Amino acid sequence: MKKNPQFFKIILPSNINEKKLGLPPLFARSFSDECSIVDVARLSVGDGHIWKVSLEKVEANKIFLHGSVWNDFVQHYSINVGQFLVFKYKGRSNFQISIFDTTACEIDYPMKTRSKVVKIKRGVKMIMNSLRKNKPSKVEIIDLVNNTSISKKKPGRGTKNGLTMFTRSKEAEITVSQNFVEAYQKIMHKGFDLPEWFKPTHPTYLMLMTNNGLRRRYGFVIALFERKYIGRDLEHMTIKNVDGTREWSMKVVWRASGGLVLSTRWINFMRDSDLKEGDVCAFELVEKDVFKVSVFPASA
Repeated sequence: MKKNPQFFKIILPSNINEKKLGLPPLFARSFSDECSIVDVARLSVGDGHIWKVSLEKVEANKIFLHGSVWNDFVQHYSINVGQFLVFKYKGRSNFQISIFDTTACEIDYPMKTRSKVVKIKRGVKMIMNSLRKNKPSKVEIIDLVNNTSISKKKPGRGTKNGLTMFTRSKEAEITVSQNFVEAYQKIMHKGFDLPEWFKPTHPTYLMLMTNNGLRRRYGFVIALFERKYIGRDLEHMTIKNVDGTREWSMKVVWRASGGLVLSTRWINFMRDSDLKEGDVCAFELVEKDVFKVSVFPASA
């Protein structure tokens, strides 16, 4: 076998149910000694993420990827039955991976969060100060790494490239992921403008709907919001629409790397809400286990 072999694995129902993936026997037999030097494999993906996944060596020709980080990897890229992964071995348990969906096309990878706090994906809490009419907003970025804050002036509402999110006085804090601004501008070719009518009185998390996100069977809430406002003792959460006429009960799955996943009826929620790329969902935590969701359509 050549020095840097490549192989692919088709995802089968057993891989999803058993939450592990076996490497090809020929590869495992040829590289079992090298792979056994460490007990983790480093999986490098096209979006820049590197995942340290546990390796299980059962026999000389049986090596499996498994464990909590492997589950996070599967959930993060919405890997499901019928998709396939192409592995290029780089040596010493390092793999370059490409992910292809059931159309045989490589997926659009989620954008990587730019910085981390230990093993938790960093979020950016954007506190929008009270504004007077026609004055620019002030965005405060809380840096969890250095425990400092950086205030940045942004152009006022209606400007071409300015981010104009804000909350008015006595309103709750709004949390977004680090890549929210960049992703929104990439999809919509403009900055995000928080609607005047939206006046949350509870902690709120903004989620941008992307094509990749719309294909997932779950919604992800970043660690920053989860740790400050929710905690880790919940098994279920409820999402209600803004007028209270619809609700969806979600199973909560806690990620080892931080944050939580809302599953079970997430697809029903997206379908019933007629969500499309570029829509923004504001999840207001009105109770510890209840989100009230407001949808800002991209077409508005």
